[in-house]
Amino acid sequence: RASARRGEAGDLDCEVHAAGVPELLAQAHDGVKLAISIVKYMPQVYLNYSRKRTTGWNIWNVLLDFTGGSLSIVQMVMDCATKNDWTDISGDPVKFGLGSCSMVFDVIFMFQHYCLYAEGNRLDELLDEERAEAPKADERTKLVNDDEAVY
Repeated sequence: RASARRGEAGDLDCEVHAAGVPELLAQAHDGVKLAISIVKYMPQVYLNYSRKRTTGWNIWNVLLDFTGGSLSIVQMVMDCATKNDWTDISGDPVKFGLGSCSMVFDVIFMFQHYCLYAEGNRLDELLDEERAEAPKADERTKLVNDDEAVY
């Protein structure tokens, strides 16, 4: 933090505390981290919307991420309740923001997967099963005699 004070001669002396610069860098880093976390989810939300499907990614990752965000928020609330001091939530807004941000997007992904596009996902699963059951090239049967075999 920079502070200014008047010296004995009336000139302005400036002093910078040593902790000010690292603290400012840490806050900037936290802000960038939160912004990246918000931006990184948006393409997947849009892709799911445009395809009307959520196939191609694993819903378990979303469920685990939601669990982690929930536990992070619960930990903060329990710490504050134990100390009877709620400044930890306001004192660490990035941790609270990261947990909340991931939980909001996880709820969006779960809603897309289980509600909005569930039917499209089931159709994709059926098509995958049919492809798996289709005979491979080496499993084909002969259609005519050995001299004119067509596979």
